[in-house]
Amino acid sequence: MQQTSNLFSKIIKYVGIGYALIGPAIPIIFPNIHPIIAYLMAPAWISLILKLFYDNNGRFYFWATKKIMWIFNTRVDWSLAVEFDGNVNQNIIDQIFTDLFSFYKNAKTWHNEPKDKIIELPDLGCNIHIQQITWGDSTGDEFSTLRIDISELLVPFRQSDDTLDKLIAFINQKILPVVNPINEKYSFNVKFENSNPYFGLFIRKLRLPERSLVRFNIVWDEKIGSQNERVEVNAHKVSFVTKNLINFQTLSKRYITLATLDLTNS
Repeated sequence: MQQTSNLFSKIIKYVGIGYALIGPAIPIIFPNIHPIIAYLMAPAWISLILKLFYDNNGRFYFWATKKIMWIFNTRVDWSLAVEFDGNVNQNIIDQIFTDLFSFYKNAKTWHNEPKDKIIELPDLGCNIHIQQITWGDSTGDEFSTLRIDISELLVPFRQSDDTLDKLIAFINQKILPVVNPINEKYSFNVKFENSNPYFGLFIRKLRLPERSLVRFNIVWDEKIGSQNERVEVNAHKVSFVTKNLINFQTLSKRYITLATLDLTNS
């Protein structure tokens, strides 16, 4: 599939240019032409206006991109790494492992070691890797971290909200009460099947053609309540790291569903 946003842009561009070049000349060449020509010329001006807005107005570009992704049900690629620091032990690992199979009926075991398990979730089309990581400090004390990695998960755009809600519900209902962590960390990557729409917004701000860029990366702290959470945008993906589930839910809802234009300051 061609990049939908680029395809949309090219269609408007070439249809608009064609109509704009030929349309105005028709009444001059054929002065007695039927008024229906006026209606035939209308798409020319509409196409040009849409093209101008798409190229120069961030809000319209963002709105059009979101609608295109919804119409084509473009896939969004997720990957999530969750880390919980606390009193992690074998009973906790086993409990989460069991809960996964009760929560997702079609789950399958790929790897099953006491502190290292991999489960396939056909319903979601991904794997979940559960690990207990034990580490120590200079005083000889040992600490445990529970790490859960969700491999690249391809989600159709129109199902993003529902899939995200189920993922958050599992973490909130099945993992957090069992682990009761001291510290939480959620590292999330959102990679769009075609071009990154947030990348397109920044390029329009800079007035640079995408093909001219060799490398592009921007990082900022986004304030949620009293906390700052790190967000990063490059040509291919949006990434962020949060310190609790509420902030993870807030940011993922914003960026997965293209719900915000905050980063453009518009």
